[in-house]
Amino acid sequence: MSKFDSSLSNPGMTRRKFLYYSALAAAGASALRTNARPTPRTLNSTDKLRIACVGAGGKGESDVALCGGEVIVAMCDLDEERSATSRRNFPNAKFYVDWREML
Repeated sequence: MSKFDSSLSNPGMTRRKFLYYSALAAAGASALRTNARPTPRTLNSTDKLRIACVGAGGKGESDVALCGGEVIVAMCDLDEERSATSRRNFPNAKFYVDWREML
């Protein structure tokens, strides 16, 4: 008896029954998924993201500047001299040296 003949030892589950029950399970799962969709939050045109930036000098300076249309609430950089421009451009943002303290 080969390993493929093991289905013969369990006559209750046939290939046809397996496919039938698998199709039922898939149909049930997809029906639940389509009915349980979350509704997206509606944003006004004046709503802005509140962003905390890790890395505000060097390449991080241009990244922070690109997010300038949003509200920069905090930024962090190890080198306070290189992040001086970002700190000057966003004076209301709280500055941190350690990202763990910021988070």
